[in-house]
Amino acid sequence: MLRKSLNILIIVLAVAIVLPIPLAYAVGFTYHWLLLITIPIGVPLLLGAIVWRVLLGSAPKVAPVN
Repeated sequence: MLRKSLNILIIVLAVAIVLPIPLAYAVGFTYHWLLLITIPIGVPLLLGAIVWRVLLGSAPKVAPVN
């Protein structure tokens, strides 16, 4: 369940970071504050989520104790 939620979080973060770039370009960078907010905050969050996902994926599987 955690891995599925993390995969969804990575996708949402990636879209939220990339979406303002063409929007800002379309309006002549009038809303350049979108880029100033989303890129410095969003990129480290996205990279952290990806690293966390890789670490979870490489964690050894533990058999359930009966």
